[in-house]
Amino acid sequence: MSNPFCDQLNNVISFFHDKIMSCCAPEQGLVYYYQYNNKKEFDFSSLNKNKQLYFEELINNKNLPCHRCFYLREKKDTDLILDKYKEINISHWTNCNCNCVYCSRNQNNNFKSYKFFKRKNQYYNLLPIIKGLYEHNLLDKENLIVRFQGGDIGVLKEFETLVREFDRNGINMFHFLSNNIIYQPIIAEMFNKKKALLVTSLDCGSRETYKRIKRVDKFYKMINNLIRYKSECGDNANIHIKYIITKDYNDNLQEAENFLSVIKDIKVPQINYDIDYRDIMMKDNFEFFIPNIYYKIHELFEEYCKENNCIFDVNPYTKNILEQGYFSSIHK
Repeated sequence: MSNPFCDQLNNVISFFHDKIMSCCAPEQGLVYYYQYNNKKEFDFSSLNKNKQLYFEELINNKNLPCHRCFYLREKKDTDLILDKYKEINISHWTNCNCNCVYCSRNQNNNFKSYKFFKRKNQYYNLLPIIKGLYEHNLLDKENLIVRFQGGDIGVLKEFETLVREFDRNGINMFHFLSNNIIYQPIIAEMFNKKKALLVTSLDCGSRETYKRIKRVDKFYKMINNLIRYKSECGDNANIHIKYIITKDYNDNLQEAENFLSVIKDIKVPQINYDIDYRDIMMKDNFEFFIPNIYYKIHELFEEYCKENNCIFDVNPYTKNILEQGYFSSIHK
């Protein structure tokens, strides 16, 4: 790849608990800011300069981690380095009311990192930075997408304040990624403004499986919150339900069928299909085998969506892997 380009680097700013980065892709890209007890100020004037320099580094330094990333592609003649950002990822939470087995912040599938973040309970205040991005005219207001990521965004202290700041200053759409354990009136408000979609991982169709995956007993609370959004917002409640296939937890047709039964009652407009990659692809040689049942569940969901006039979607990262040919044939 003689002249590489990256849409993530060009368009996105991602906020994590300890740093602000150019993306949240599998490989680490440009880091704009490190969190050291708020001792270092965020430099708005250097954003675009640093982006330009990093693009030059991509061309000249083939040893950058980005060169192993699926999002890197060949530069087109029409590609321009933008001076405004079109997407913001917010994942700077340090606490959660859930403890999913597949969560990237749970080292070795236990409570170690969860307890660490909960004990520290420390992160930079994001609101002043968001205000600064608007003041420095660094955001493409008409096309801006803001993604709140993480477990339950309701535990993020600044959540509602941030939503209102974006809504007041210009935004195209909110993508709320939440475990949906806490009902959020602000999400319902954005639904009714047609500015929001909610992505939530149900991952199962039964209370017992939910407890095993999430390690909390909140199955019915989550379902009731989904029903409440639909009741209060009608068709404006743009809810996407995820099913993350997790080995030895929900990787069977019975659980997948139970899942479809639950979401059919709620009248969910979209199913998002994803995979827990820990045992499948976290290997040095990057070789892995996808069990046939994963494809059978994929086919089951796809067929359900065709029959029930709803959308079936696959995680973009999973799509990239499929395009690279790392998955086994769906007919194997």
